Parts: sequence; structure tokens; C-alpha cells
Amino acid sequence: MRRVTAQQCATTWGVSPSYARRLLAPLQAVGRDLETGALLYDQTQADGLGTGRKAGHPGAISAHFLHSADGSRVLLYTGWTSVEAHQEAAEAGHHDEGHEIFSSTPGVRPTGGGGYHLHRSLSLPRP
Repeated sequence: MRRVTAQQCATTWGVSPSYARRLLAPLQAVGRDLETGALLYDQTQADGLGTGRKAGHPGAISAHFLHSADGSRVLLYTGWTSVEAHQEAAEAGHHDEGHEIFSSTPGVRPTGGGGYHLHRSLSLPRP
């Protein structure tokens, strides 16, 4: 049995290591890498999780559904590497399936969206 780590799966699937770990979560680890301590998974099972996964646009960073405290509203907040990446995805039709789901859901009405540009961010010094 060939064994793989989440890092190896991430590289193969073209996703972040943290996302690969989330995809691998349902699997039973078969051991640990002696050098790094990383969990090891059966490659055949891991490959099954990566197969059939829809690849998103390479410029997409994240997507979050946020709901209001009273539960009456939902906001889809997405992060992109650049304005151009978002425009490319829209022009290529990467948004079409999601828009179809939203528009066919009773009670959901589009707001037309809007863009926000990060003006400044803070980071803590690393120890």
C-alpha cells in the first residue's frame, strides 16, 4: 500500500494543504511520517477523494456565506487574488452554476453585488 501525506495530496490536487486536510478528514490515517510526523493516508483512498472534485478558478481564494443575526439575510463574500482574476472567472462562466442556484432558491433576491478593495491590513510579528 502506497501512503501519502496531506501535503502530497495538496500538490497533486492543486489545492492548499489545509484544504487537502479537510478533504482527507473522513479517511482513517494509516500511520505517521517518521521524519515530519504528518499523518499518512492510503493513496488509493486519498486519490478517490481528489477525483471528481470540481476545480475552481485559480484566482479564487475563499468563499463564505454569512447570515444576519436574525436569520433573514445571507451574504456571499468571496476573496480573489485580483480584480482581473474575478473578471476572468465571470467571463469564463465559472459563476454561472452558483448564480443559477441562488436565482432558483425561493426568497433569494440578488443585490447586484459590489466590490471592495483592501486598503490596509495588520500583521503580528512572528516570535
